[in-house]
Amino acid sequence: PPELCADLIKTFTKGGQLVLDPLAGVGGTLLGASLCNREAIGIEINPEWGKIYKQVCELENLKEHKMIIGDAKELLENTRNLLMAENENQKNKNNGKAGK
Repeated sequence: PPELCADLIKTFTKGGQLVLDPLAGVGGTLLGASLCNREAIGIEINPEWGKIYKQVCELENLKEHKMIIGDAKELLENTRNLLMAENENQKNKNNGKAGK
């Protein structure tokens, strides 16, 4: 339930921090984030569950957070690869500066 998610989110995050739920389902974690003033992003492969989340936000008058419809494993793998490439670019830039 969203209230339980809110309690857990409050325990493990600080106000204003971002919560990522890669298996968002109908958005319980996102709803919990709304209840405790956190930002959130959800990833859900089933578009029907994303629609239910939006309906609940409307009915409960809660902030609707970003819900990405897609395969979390694929999205997170692509993100990891981008971050690793950027990290490598930064290392190369720093190595170039050290030699000058």
